[in-house]
Formats: sequence, structure tokens, C-alpha cells
Amino acid sequence: MKTIFISGKTNGLPKDEVLNKFDEVKQMLEFVGYTVFSPVDNNQLTEGSFENDLLHRIDLLLRSNAVYFLDNWTESTESLIEYDMAIRLNKVIFVNKAQNKEHHYNLEKIKEAIHAVTGLTFDEYTTRSRHKEFVYARMLFARYCFTVENIPLNEIAGILKRDRATLFYAVKKYNDEIKYNPKFRDLSNNLKKILVEFN
Repeated sequence: MKTIFISGKTNGLPKDEVLNKFDEVKQMLEFVGYTVFSPVDNNQLTEGSFENDLLHRIDLLLRSNAVYFLDNWTESTESLIEYDMAIRLNKVIFVNKAQNKEHHYNLEKIKEAIHAVTGLTFDEYTTRSRHKEFVYARMLFARYCFTVENIPLNEIAGILKRDRATLFYAVKKYNDEIKYNPKFRDLSNNLKKILVEFN
């Protein structure tokens, strides 16, 4: 089982901002197949002493194979300690670097690849149709925007003209479709091959 701990700044920031940031990363990591341990799970921040908070976080880190550091991790004493521990314990480390520049996403290559695999244009599968072929194309688009271009899920929802809840539902279904639906699995594998060729 792939397990990962999210490390980042939790003190000195508005509670909603912290919860939203950790929750979005948690959903992204679950989307790509991790079991995620977050220090702010259950929509609440720990409010104990520094020592108790740190022990709680270290416990989660020790149960994880990998650690994902948010872009603000260097501003957190707890995260700096966790980084040192992750290095010494030989954990897999992912660092989300701050995005100070404007995003330049290459959506065209994903649209072209999906068209090659499904025969559908972007305009066709972003309609309100619930036909399976259109649903599959939307799921593939969301998956590869997220994993290849690192576009936040709320931005993908806007691109696909869907609300966030609908997109999150599709994201959660992706792995089940890969596992149990041979047709969708073939589409995904073919899309992956094309996108590798593009790069």
C-alpha cells in the first residue's frame, strides 16, 4: 500500500485557508493512488502544545512511505523537523514548489490525444451529455490535466464547465473504472502512450 504524509505550515494562517490547502492536496494524492495521512484530517487543526502537535505529526510521518511538502513548508518548524526525519528515514520526498509565475498549461496536447483515442472533440465532451463515451473523455481529460500539467482540480472543473463536486466524483471513480472496466482501461493506456510520444 502506498502511504503518504502531507507536511506544511498550519500555524499563523487562517483556519479555512489551511484546511482547503491540505484538503486539495489530499484529494490529488488520493486521485493518484495514495492512502493519505494529513495533520488536519477531520476538518480540524490540532490545538495542543507544540510538542503534542509535533508528536502527532511525527506519528503520521512514521506510518507513511512518502512525504509531500507543501509550498510553505520552510516556514514551519514542524515541517523542517519532518524534512530532516524524512531524509534520515529514507522516505520518498515530494516538494511542491511555489508557483510565482503565471501558469502556461499545454492543454492542446491533451485535447489532441483524447481526440485521437476517443474520436471526440473537446466541445463535444464538455456538453452536458451523460453518454458513457463523453463521461470517459471528461475523466481522461481531468486525470491528465491533473497529473501531467499539475492543474488544480478547481481550475479543471472550470475548464470542463462542471462544478467542483461533480469533478471530484469523477476523479474518485477513475481508479475503479481502470480496475473494472476493460474499455476504459484501454482508452487510458492508449492515451498514456500518445502523451508519452508528445513529450
